[in-house]
Amino acid sequence: MIAKSRAAAAQPDHIDLVLPLGLMLLAIAMSPWIGSLDVAVARHFYDADARAWLVPSGRPPIWFALYRAPKAFLIVFAICLVVAFCCSFRVPRLKPYRGGIVVMLIAMALIPSLVSYLKHTTHMYCPYQSTLFGGKVPDSGLFALHVRPLPGVKPGRCWPAGHASGGFAMLALMVFAERQRGRLRLLLALPGLALGWTMGLFQMARGHHYLSHTLASLGIALIAAAALEQVLRAWERRPGRARRFD
Repeated sequence: MIAKSRAAAAQPDHIDLVLPLGLMLLAIAMSPWIGSLDVAVARHFYDADARAWLVPSGRPPIWFALYRAPKAFLIVFAICLVVAFCCSFRVPRLKPYRGGIVVMLIAMALIPSLVSYLKHTTHMYCPYQSTLFGGKVPDSGLFALHVRPLPGVKPGRCWPAGHASGGFAMLALMVFAERQRGRLRLLLALPGLALGWTMGLFQMARGHHYLSHTLASLGIALIAAAALEQVLRAWERRPGRARRFD
């Protein structure tokens, strides 16, 4: 038993990897050199001769598949979490997961809200609004913030990426695995990564976000997920509380 405890203690604390990774991605998304990479990536989605993006404007069928459908899925998933939370008071097998369910619900509300606040604070414009891609707004970096909207142009609402933030909020699924179970935590992170990048790349193909916008949302999601998990672990370490996964 002692050997087993020592082996568990020797395992790396994987929560420590989540927060630094989130901070690193956010720092990259805010770095001065990211602008040239943003433009280089965006050019792969833009046809300069046709003056059109890979995904046309309007609401083609792919818009419903990659914009509306993911949002609907996230709403249904959140409803399922609420139902599971309510059932956990009557179903003993669900009780150990109650804290994780609460973290998931908070993450799914908090992460998009944080991103939305930053979108309305930074006033960054989208690629399709830039003069580099047929728009009216001179291209500028993150720190050249537009305090006021330019004449004839809607206020910038593009940094970080809002659509992808909903998918990246699913990264909080990692809370359902112990810190030492790195492979399981990685598997639980895959749905959030897959959904977030699918939603993010779709918006990039429409000219509605640069790569750094999506990286910023991913960084924020990782930071928030790590912080929420730390709160949950602290709550569970209170005296008299049993461990969840015994």
